[in-house]
This record gives sequence, structure tokens and C-alpha cells, in this order.
Amino acid sequence: MTKTFIDELEDIVDIVADWCAEVVNDTVAKLSTNGRPFMMSEKDPQQQLAEYMILINSPDPQMAFVNYIDGKARDIIARLMASNIPENEIVSIHPYDIAARHVIIWSAEMEALRAKYESRTPSSTYT
Repeated sequence: MTKTFIDELEDIVDIVADWCAEVVNDTVAKLSTNGRPFMMSEKDPQQQLAEYMILINSPDPQMAFVNYIDGKARDIIARLMASNIPENEIVSIHPYDIAARHVIIWSAEMEALRAKYESRTPSSTYT
């Protein structure tokens, strides 16, 4: 039976999807060593909370978070480039999406930690 245009197109989609999955898996394997979070080194929770409080207490918290995300994305890009990952592969994993996702999760964790500290003591000792 001969393949139709649709059959050939589906085969191409499968090949591209497999390639993309391989690129992402290789990238994650190169970046997540020693069980640490993706592209991050662990900081003490109080250090993280202090850093978070600086962001939310800045004169323009929205811009502070935009700059923070931008910095994280640039760090990811720099580390990928230092690992000799080609630029087209770096673009394909969306470093800004990774950075934004990290900051969203981190912000939720810091809000939970902040609430925990505030429930213990009314005066904030982490700012």
C-alpha cells in the first residue's frame, strides 16, 4: 500500500516530536545534577525569604519580578551556552518559560513560608 500525503506528514510529525523530546531530555540531563532543582543551587529558606521580601517590598514589585525573571532566564541561557548546547536547542526549550515557571513556584513557596513565620511572630524578622 502506498503512503498518502497525510501518512507521510504524520511520519514527519512523529520524527520531529521524537527529536524534540530527545533534545529536552538531553538538556535536562545535562543541567539537573546532584538532585538539585533545575538550574538552581539550594539556599537556606530564610535567605530565600529575605530575597523574596526585597522583591515584593521594592518600589515597583511588578518590575522587580520582571527583572528577576529576566535575570534567571539569562542565567539559564548562559549556563546552556557554557555547556556547548547549540543556540537553536536553547531557543527550543524556552528559557524564559522555565524562569517564569520557577519564579511562580518559588513565589508560592515563599508566600507559604512568609505566612508560617507571620503566624509565629507578628514582627517580621526576615526583612
